[in-house]
Amino acid sequence: MRKTRSLRAVVGLGVVVASLAFVGVANAGVQVISPDGTGNLNCPATPPTTLSTLSTALNNATAASNTIVLTPGWYCPTDPTGTTTITISHNLNIISDHSFQATGGLPKMIIDGFTAQPNQGALFTIAPGVTVRFDGINFAQAGTSGGPVVQNNGNLTLYGDTFEGEGGESLINAAGATATAVDTTADQNPLDSFDNFGTMTLINDSFLNNAGAGVDNETGATTDAFNVLLAGNSTTVGSCNVTSGAGTGFSNAPAPGTLDDDGTCGAQFSDQTGVDAFIGPNAAVAGTGQTNTNGGPTTSIALAPNSFTTLQGVSADCPTTDQRFFVNPVVSGTRECDIGAVTGSLTSPGGPPAANSATQETAGPSCKVTGGTTGVSQNVTLLDTLSGIGPEAGLQTDNPSNTIATAYPPPAAVPVAGNAVTNLQDNNGSVSFTSPTSPTTSGVVLTAGGKTTAGVNNAMWSFTGMNWAGVATNCF
Repeated sequence: MRKTRSLRAVVGLGVVVASLAFVGVANAGVQVISPDGTGNLNCPATPPTTLSTLSTALNNATAASNTIVLTPGWYCPTDPTGTTTITISHNLNIISDHSFQATGGLPKMIIDGFTAQPNQGALFTIAPGVTVRFDGINFAQAGTSGGPVVQNNGNLTLYGDTFEGEGGESLINAAGATATAVDTTADQNPLDSFDNFGTMTLINDSFLNNAGAGVDNETGATTDAFNVLLAGNSTTVGSCNVTSGAGTGFSNAPAPGTLDDDGTCGAQFSDQTGVDAFIGPNAAVAGTGQTNTNGGPTTSIALAPNSFTTLQGVSADCPTTDQRFFVNPVVSGTRECDIGAVTGSLTSPGGPPAANSATQETAGPSCKVTGGTTGVSQNVTLLDTLSGIGPEAGLQTDNPSNTIATAYPPPAAVPVAGNAVTNLQDNNGSVSFTSPTSPTTSGVVLTAGGKTTAGVNNAMWSFTGMNWAGVATNCF
């Protein structure tokens, strides 16, 4: 089979089929948004006269455009009056480029909430029944005492995000709502960071140095925790707001792999009350001029060299990457990570990580024809043994030009962040695959098939494959 570029349409997280029939369909599934902040460590003191580009994209989004990709920069998504919440009323993914690995300077994907404005509600409100995902986003100075950064009334997933220095809670998960947070940090917030009234699952998250509780599991709510680190939070209400009588500990106590340093969460190591987790330096509150020294699209907190020894070598429930989208190490055939959102202690404050730390993946996935009948159809395996092939971010037709490439090999395609397979094109047939629902190292098989005309198959196809670390390969 000759190969060149192919056009693509996506249907859910199931089987994806691309064919020539979709030529001419606009690139409606993905919106690429540029920053609107001033770039001077803060959003302007005087709000702009119009909504930001991000706010406009969110408010104007339709069910056909459910993925927003943020380019590096500072976003100021607040109504000029500071009184209007941004309501997300249909399924939406708001993602950054996993592969952008900053080792200095400010975090590069910042959503700033204008703390000084009289925001009377949440910065983002997710409507009931709506599914929303935030990947690799730094929320800074968002919300006020009158509302959280995110009010979730639907189904929320957080992956590799940071909430720091907010005006109010980071997240309120309403009764009947579900929330899952993976590799996420809530740091230096004035109130309870995560306030749960519904069902919540926490995996390798860090709740550190908050003036309120790290997690407030309200009576009747369910919060399950795995490999979660809570340290340095309120001495008044405790890391889980149990001492005030307003909340309860984790529902799955003893919460495998989890450490809370005051014992209020009923975590696995709660008998180690008062233990200093010895967390390392981080970028602290955005706007202070401190730098993001640990890499990744968001600010993060690495462990200090003398961290509590049980923070090392957790194998159960370990995700493929840490908050930075660095690959967690495999030791004797088992993937291991630290408790919390970052895997790896610092050999010195601000210095390089220790040898057992997660490592940045720089190579793209492999693309190999594995079977099928030459000239009729071919099976192509997209494989990445480190970070794995990730899930699709959502529904889309993401060929930016909607044209058939004629060059062989085709020019390198521009990948779409958050998508395992993009830029599918096919001049005479189709390419189909089943997208994984979570990062997988077992490989994703695509079937490229062509139509036969007068006994001759002249199908040409190509696509861009991306691993979960955000590194792409052009397959043809």
